[in-house]
Amino acid sequence: MLRLLALLVLMCAIACLGDPGEVGERSAPLTPVAWTDVVGVTADPVAGLGKTAPETAFNAGAVSVQSLAGDGFVEFTSGENTTDKTLGLSSGNGGEGLADIDFAIRLNARGRATVFEGGVNVAAMGPYAAGDVFRVQAEDGAVTYWKNGQLGYTSARAPEFPLLVDTSLRTPGATLTGVRIEPIEFWTAAVGVAVNGRDITKTSPDDQYDAGGVSLGSIPSGDGYVEFRAAGTTSLVAAGLSNGNSSQSRGDIDFAIQLNDRGGVGIFEGGDAVASGGSYRAGDVFRVQVAGGVVSYYRNRVLLHTSARAPSYPLLLDAAIRTPGASILGARLVAGYATGECSPQTDSLPGSPAAIAAEGDIMVAGDSGAAPPSAVIYRQTADGWAFEQDLPRPVGPSQTAWATRVVTDGAAVAVEGGDVDQQAGYLQLYRQDGAAWVEDVRIDACSDGDDDGLGEVALVGDLLAVRERTPDRIRIYRRVAGSWTLDALIVHPYIGGIFDSVALGGGRLFAGTFYAFPSPNGAVEIFEHDPGLPDVPPSDPCGPSNPGKWRETARLGPAPGHHYEGAVVASPSGSRVLVADIDVKPDVHVLQLDAGVWSEASRLTPTPFTRAFASSFDVAEGEAGAVAVIGGAAAWVYAELDDGWTQLSRTSGESGPVTATGDTVFRVDPVAGEIEVHALDPLCRAE
Repeated sequence: MLRLLALLVLMCAIACLGDPGEVGERSAPLTPVAWTDVVGVTADPVAGLGKTAPETAFNAGAVSVQSLAGDGFVEFTSGENTTDKTLGLSSGNGGEGLADIDFAIRLNARGRATVFEGGVNVAAMGPYAAGDVFRVQAEDGAVTYWKNGQLGYTSARAPEFPLLVDTSLRTPGATLTGVRIEPIEFWTAAVGVAVNGRDITKTSPDDQYDAGGVSLGSIPSGDGYVEFRAAGTTSLVAAGLSNGNSSQSRGDIDFAIQLNDRGGVGIFEGGDAVASGGSYRAGDVFRVQVAGGVVSYYRNRVLLHTSARAPSYPLLLDAAIRTPGASILGARLVAGYATGECSPQTDSLPGSPAAIAAEGDIMVAGDSGAAPPSAVIYRQTADGWAFEQDLPRPVGPSQTAWATRVVTDGAAVAVEGGDVDQQAGYLQLYRQDGAAWVEDVRIDACSDGDDDGLGEVALVGDLLAVRERTPDRIRIYRRVAGSWTLDALIVHPYIGGIFDSVALGGGRLFAGTFYAFPSPNGAVEIFEHDPGLPDVPPSDPCGPSNPGKWRETARLGPAPGHHYEGAVVASPSGSRVLVADIDVKPDVHVLQLDAGVWSEASRLTPTPFTRAFASSFDVAEGEAGAVAVIGGAAAWVYAELDDGWTQLSRTSGESGPVTATGDTVFRVDPVAGEIEVHALDPLCRAE
């Protein structure tokens, strides 16, 4: 990114948050598994399982004596990452094979963890190390898979109880250790209610707030949230966050959402009404969340209200029920920020590239810092994202700065390269020829001085745009009958304006601009192709500037008090543009085209707040709508819902480059040295 943003990223970072996780009763050690139906292994409740059978096959294992009659989980680890073994939950035991386990995590001999269901590979969980703790959990009708407290995958299958711990070991000498099974207990101090797992129902007969309960677990400090689900719209119930429990009254809850018997939502704090939350329907999910010391209220992950009061810790989920027979369903308490519920990691790819781009089923990673530098193509297959090809580096031009930038539209790939003292001296395009990617046309810079060459590049459909540093202008190329031809050489239309970035979408060119005077600021210039213009496109890329049949149709500037940084990305349809604002509190503005008029639709801000925000960002359009991913101190995922843009999730840890295509987002984890693949959960979009 540019100028000031680089300084902001260096200046600021947020502290690592604790591993988020569902909180139940954890006051006693988890129960070691006692084993039965032991075949080809040694079995001990403390030592776990060790394969003794000599064959390298899934022909050994055991199942637990204990079972889960309802919500619960199994946790386990292994002392090595060089053997192949599997453990999970099953509704019965039909043998020692991998396919016999309904919900399983397989730890293979290459140090990779994978989710298997009924013997079918359904999701990748990335690399694992000896001692990593895995969990398979059945809760509230869903099965989830965890590694070291981080959600890795949510199953599309519902569990059938009772559930046993089931295992299958392939490599002789493989071990499964620390195997513990535990039912999930959530409620305590239950008065006048019947408890059924995460649900409570009022049994006392009086129509007053005299029944309820609190969670066994708490948020001891920092971030977290509680959630519950509406059972209907004709009862009075309240639930939220509270520091302690002194009664079953609504006034005892510090931060509460009340659902009334007329289908209305109210926000109450210490019994005082502070805001209205509109209406609700049966099945709506409500959340009271604390992040960065600020409490906020949500319905179906849409913000209802932000509190002006500071919370006191520890915080419990506190519930109160007034109407006899009324229920609060699916109560949850999560300590630590919700990092992956809406965009769980489904795959991981090796490397820590400096540039990534994706479109459709193609992702390209440019690693200019590798020895030698590389640009690699990955393709989405039925089994996940897989390596397809290492792109051949062009013969002739310097490759010391190869793969500094990469872009793709799914049918073509463009990779920038050049000398160290140039941002990029050339742009190499590739196309598919049968099963292989081969070199196509090469676009060279017109100047080879220091800090000259080519800059930002965009590729969408049959259009390619690349920013030229000297002179400051944008080249546009058009693909006609498979060949790329020069379509325009556009200089900045205003004195003092400098092009900072380029984006394409819907046949439009979006140019991020930096203005040095009369005061430093930015704007987005929009150009469109008008075939009715008489102008002839240029023929010489190094000749005089010539806009051809392109003309400026709009200039979008920031509102007073804001500062566009100049970096922009556009959605494939060209109806949404994201631009960074780096004043005071950095955020990303969403500019949207509606009925021919551009306006600011939203501002995306990080929760919890950090100044290390928007070091990279991208926007895509999937089947369920638009999604944005923004990198910095973490990777934030936003989606455009019926009620506007909202933050769905946030990864933990610093993020490298990010990109998105459809409902899939990619994030480089520079610490782990891998590219994380996250699939947006469509349920998180639904209201």
